[in-house]
Amino acid sequence: LDAVRMERLQTNVVMYSAAMSACKRCRESAKALEIVDDMECRGISLDSVAYGAAISACEEAGEWKRALSLLLAMSQESVQTNSM
Repeated sequence: LDAVRMERLQTNVVMYSAAMSACKRCRESAKALEIVDDMECRGISLDSVAYGAAISACEEAGEWKRALSLLLAMSQESVQTNSM
């Protein structure tokens, strides 16, 4: 994401979701959760994929309170969940 911003390209929810998923696969869950914070600071709304990646990172990190907070936010924002 830093390289994308250095090139002055616009980041979007798809890029952030991919980065969070990559962090989780590399067992860097704390970094994935930092990405959520960055998205919120930049005003980028999380979609169902981003929420899923973030909640999965919370699971990996043992951050159950944060996971519940994300689930609540997802509900309040009326984000549709994947049916698969």
